[in-house]
Amino acid sequence: MVGKSLYSASEMHQLNPRPQERWRRVDVADNGETVPALEIYRQFQPLFGMRGHSMEGHGMARCASDDEPAKQTIFIAFDASELAATQARERRNTLIVLSALVAVLLATLLAFFWHQRYQRSHRELLDAMKRKEKLVAMGHLAAGVAHEIRNPLSSIKGLAKYFAERTPAGGESHELAQVMAKEADRLNRVVSELLELVKPAHLSLQTVNLNDIITHSLNLVSQDAHSREIKLRFTG
Repeated sequence: MVGKSLYSASEMHQLNPRPQERWRRVDVADNGETVPALEIYRQFQPLFGMRGHSMEGHGMARCASDDEPAKQTIFIAFDASELAATQARERRNTLIVLSALVAVLLATLLAFFWHQRYQRSHRELLDAMKRKEKLVAMGHLAAGVAHEIRNPLSSIKGLAKYFAERTPAGGESHELAQVMAKEADRLNRVVSELLELVKPAHLSLQTVNLNDIITHSLNLVSQDAHSREIKLRFTG
C-alpha cells in the first residue's frame, strides 16, 4: 500500500495525525479470520518533494488529497494477538483476585457477625443462669420460711377456736377469737400456695419418733377437727 491512499479524507480527518506518534487498535482480516492488530501512525515532513516520485518500497502512504503533499503520514501495523491474549489473561486474573478478595471480605463479615451473635447469646445465657440461681435461692428461703410459719399458724388457729368455744357467743372475746381464726386460715392459704410454687429441692433425712410427730400434729388440728365435729383417735 506504499504510495497509495489507505484512508479517505474524512477518515484522515478523524485520525488527525500529528508529528507525535499515535496508535489505535484495529481488526485485520487474515485468511477469512479477524486478527487484532495495533496500528501506529504519525505525520512527518519529507526531505524532498513527492511530485513525480514513487514511494514504493518506503513503507509510506499518502492522504487521499490532491493538494501539495507537503506532509505525509506513515502507518505501521503490528500483530496484537499475543497482546490481546495477555490483556485478556490479565483481566481474567484480576477478576479472580477481586472475586477472592470479595469472598474473603464476606467471610470476614460473616465471622464477625456470628462472633458478635455468639457473644450476645453467651451473655444472655449467663444472665439467665444468674437470675435462675437467685430465684432458686429465694425459693428455698421462701419454702423454709413458709414451713416455719405454717406450724405456728395451726397452733394460733387452734387456740383461737378454743377460746371461741370457751367464751359466750356474741361477746367481744368470742368475736376476736373468730377473727383470729379467720386470719389464721387466710395466712395458712397464702403459705400453702407459696409451698405449691416453691418446694424444697433437698430433703434432710433424720431418725425421729413417729408417735411424737403424730401426737403433735393431732394437737395442732384438734380444735379445727372438733369445730367440724370430727373425732380424732390415735393409739401409739
